[in-house]
Amino acid sequence: MTGLNPPDDLPAMAVILPEVTAQIAAVLHQMGYRDLAETLPCQRFYGRCPCKPGCTFALTAPQGSSGTGMVRLEIDGQTIGQASVSPDRRAITDVELTDPQTLGIPTTWLDQAIASSTKDH
Repeated sequence: MTGLNPPDDLPAMAVILPEVTAQIAAVLHQMGYRDLAETLPCQRFYGRCPCKPGCTFALTAPQGSSGTGMVRLEIDGQTIGQASVSPDRRAITDVELTDPQTLGIPTTWLDQAIASSTKDH
């Protein structure tokens, strides 16, 4: 895929966050970022960005993998979030939903994913 080489023990985004991943992928696809939309479900969930307590970015690649590129996630001209991309622009490295309710996603989506991913570890 992109050379990010995720550890096998981390859950795929489509497994840990199926609805969120599907919604983000649909937005990306609609915006013309088909390659990013297609790779996102297979990317791993690395948890919350540790930059500060309560950060609202979900990591989909190891911390520090982002390049300088960012995609604003938009529906009908309204920004609902953002996603950072890898330096080769072939993968999402983190994602934030500033307005998850527009997608029918609860505001606690990231906390729920973290709780779910740590149950088995």
